[in-house]
Order: sequence, then structure tokens, then C-alpha cells
Amino acid sequence: MILTKTVYNTVSKKYDTKVAEVPLGVGNSNIQTVKVTYGSWKYTNIAIGKSALAFTLDWVGPQAVVSKLATIFRVSAKVANGFIAGLALNTAGFGDRIANYLDKNHNGWIGLYQRWKKDTSFKNGLVAQNITYTEWKTE
Repeated sequence: MILTKTVYNTVSKKYDTKVAEVPLGVGNSNIQTVKVTYGSWKYTNIAIGKSALAFTLDWVGPQAVVSKLATIFRVSAKVANGFIAGLALNTAGFGDRIANYLDKNHNGWIGLYQRWKKDTSFKNGLVAQNITYTEWKTE
């Protein structure tokens, strides 16, 4: 690991930089670490009214929702159906229940937010892999 320290020298009126190299894991050449960095949540300017979503979901029916969930998340219809059943949404009014669940701040709108997440793997002090994800949430 390389440590850098910059200090203002009041006598010379200049900045002095000191660099120190600290060995990590003496005797182990397979040190692997991961650094995770998150971006801030940002509003995507995409929102739908809670009532409009509930009406649409009631109109298309539970099985259409199951099939779309299976397609979007690349899971089997059985898994998607389990998700719907797990939230007790297979009964009448399931559109209202989904809309209420997604409207986390209870303002009548379901807004879509995103942020990025970056995983950087280091092996022996060198970057081994960079993976950037996009995370989504509703409010």
C-alpha cells in the first residue's frame, strides 16, 4: 500500500509531500481486496400515478404481471408467481396492493430512482476487475 501525506511547510512556504510504501501480507502473494463505491440516488424524471398503475395492473391481470416479471428478471414463471403469491397479490385488488407497495413516500406518485455501484477487485495491489452496476428503487 502506498501512503501519501502532504503538509504545508510554514518556513519554506511550500507543500512537502512524503510518500511511504507499506507492504501488506508479508509472505502472501495472493492478497485480494474489494472496494465498493456507490453513487447517490438520482430521480430519473419518470413517474406514474399510483391510481393509474393500479388500474393498469388490474386491467392486464395477475398472469400478465407474472409473465412480465419472469421476462424482466429472467426467472421462471413459477418463481415470478411465487413472488406475486408471496406478497398476497393474487387476490382481487392486487393492482392497488402493488401500487401502494411501490409508493414508498405515500404522495400518490411512483417515482423511479437510480444510482450506480462500482465493485473494484484488487489482487496484489493491482486492479483485477471492475464491475459497474445500476441499482433501481421506487419512492
